[in-house]
Amino acid sequence: FSTVQSPWKQWYQRRVRGNKDGWKTGLCWVASCGLRHSVLSLSNSTAIRYTFEGLRERFSRLYNRRAHLHHYLNVDGMEAEQVEAAYESLNNQIALYSEMESAEPLDIVKPCVI
Repeated sequence: FSTVQSPWKQWYQRRVRGNKDGWKTGLCWVASCGLRHSVLSLSNSTAIRYTFEGLRERFSRLYNRRAHLHHYLNVDGMEAEQVEAAYESLNNQIALYSEMESAEPLDIVKPCVI
């Protein structure tokens, strides 16, 4: 990885230690059409890495046998190089999340309000 950090990576490393999980949940003031209540949940977690790793493993097994590849290559404009590029992109995301998981967050000192 380059030594220049992306803004997302810088923010992630500066996250407040009191919220290590990065979860926010709230009841929405206005519910979706036809519903009485709505809940919104946002998460900022590297846990998705394990899902991506499972996806990569299943994809690799199928791609090595070229199983189902013909279905995708029959689509206009889709070529084998794009499938390989998507695989590399997935590998890069897994590496990025692995790096984020091992990074130590920076301590943020909040000013005292008197």
